[in-house]
Amino acid sequence: MKKTHLYLWILLLVLLSVPAGFLTILTEKPYTPRSEYLFIFIGGTIACSIVVGSLSLIPFFVLRRQNSNLALKRGLQCYTFFAVALIAVASFRFPEAMKKRDRYHFSLYYTPIFKKIIMKTIESGGEVLPAPIRNNREEFCFCIINEIEHSDQLIEKLRKGKNPEDLYYNDPEVKKIKDYCVELYKK
Repeated sequence: MKKTHLYLWILLLVLLSVPAGFLTILTEKPYTPRSEYLFIFIGGTIACSIVVGSLSLIPFFVLRRQNSNLALKRGLQCYTFFAVALIAVASFRFPEAMKKRDRYHFSLYYTPIFKKIIMKTIESGGEVLPAPIRNNREEFCFCIINEIEHSDQLIEKLRKGKNPEDLYYNDPEVKKIKDYCVELYKK
């Protein structure tokens, strides 16, 4: 194998290690804040290089006694295969990880806002609610927030910048959720 081909292949493998490590860690820990992406970027690249490089050494050492050129080529092919496989698996899991991330951010930021809106509405009598619901405000509030949190459409609307108060009072899907929770707790 020519040295230029070898160096280019190694450069390609380093470049493949970057997205493989980053995506793998990001899909495993989607709640990681953006401020730590640089650490994931560096740590993921190093971790991917160590793990995949270690796996690639197996065919290299097995074939090294027979033919050193073939052993090096198989080791590099093995590294390429595992790095591409890590990217493929992480890319497949990426959308689900981002849904988890959105729900996590909803629970951190929007849950207190919605709780405040719901409690204010119940206390002011803005909506006519049965007595059992007024007595169980916390459970009713939890029901609505939980249902909103598990609605992909509503999370998407909030991510696009829709006002939570406007969403709570005017969105038809939230009205369905409120009706569902009223039926659930009015018994």
